Amino acid sequence: MQNTHTCCTLCKLKQESPAVADKPVRRKSMPKIAPIRCAARWITRKFDHTSSVSSVSALLHQLYLEPLEERRRISRLTFLYTVLHKLVAVSPNHLDLILADRPARGTVTKQRLKILRCSTSQFQKSFVPRTVTQWNTLLDSITSAASVSAFRSQMSSVTRP
Repeated sequence: MQNTHTCCTLCKLKQESPAVADKPVRRKSMPKIAPIRCAARWITRKFDHTSSVSSVSALLHQLYLEPLEERRRISRLTFLYTVLHKLVAVSPNHLDLILADRPARGTVTKQRLKILRCSTSQFQKSFVPRTVTQWNTLLDSITSAASVSAFRSQMSSVTRP
């Protein structure tokens, strides 16, 4: 199903917005709290480890900093939203995005997409199959947002505790 045009589109996507088309991070290879701790101190420029004011939990509460994995998921879904609403120069056909012809039950999105069959695990973890699976689980109220900023804020409010 993938042709050279799709590969060129994904290469352009990686050049324009690398956070969206990045490779998946292996969970075992990265400790969870260390990057968040470093990011919180770097953003606020509070490197003093002795002060109780600059504790990592206080900084995270102040910043409302979501884990990197969650921020990447929101970025991927936001990019898919912009593709489906034709707000970027990438056509849904170039990414092999096809609307599902069978209606879904429940409150999930009415803009369901067909899930591509993946013959390799490498392709299964790529942008389109992974994001389409996550897109199909979103609520219809989120996917029918009026603008990109409204979509992003609804995504953040759903994921934030």
